[in-house]
Amino acid sequence: MNWDIFYNSYSKMTDSVLRETVISLYEIGSGEEITDVVTDINNAEIKLRLIDKALEFKATFTESDFVRLEGEIPPALLVKLARFGEIEFGNGNDVADAITSIYDDNVGRALYERAYVDDVRFTQEHLDRMGYENIDSEHDPLVEDSQSQSKRYGCLAAFIGLGTVLGRRKRKK
Repeated sequence: MNWDIFYNSYSKMTDSVLRETVISLYEIGSGEEITDVVTDINNAEIKLRLIDKALEFKATFTESDFVRLEGEIPPALLVKLARFGEIEFGNGNDVADAITSIYDDNVGRALYERAYVDDVRFTQEHLDRMGYENIDSEHDPLVEDSQSQSKRYGCLAAFIGLGTVLGRRKRKK
């Protein structure tokens, strides 16, 4: 079924029709529209199927969609959406506002990590507000250089040591 037809008529459908219609969708709308549907319907199974369809069709969600979805779907599914879904982030302040509105720490952390990977940069104020004063990442510009360099050299030494052990050939007797 076409998304526009579904979106304009889902509220009139029974659960059994809604379930079959979600399965038959061959396209999907925006993350905001999907969030509207998920927050409007009461059937947990249909909500999960719709989020799975959104992942399948690469619907784009915003950080504010995550705030609206929290409590509507299981936290593990929100973490999956944060890690593998399409997300269009605003600026660091918008992301920090969303993360501070999310009650589940795992969801907030997954959203932060995804935002960071997607090149959203945070100020120290944002990090403090989100409760991540001690972000431990060599890629974070707020971490002191000496800490990240020693970590890199430590990892390099471990890698070389492991390579040496694995690379040794047994001598023939």
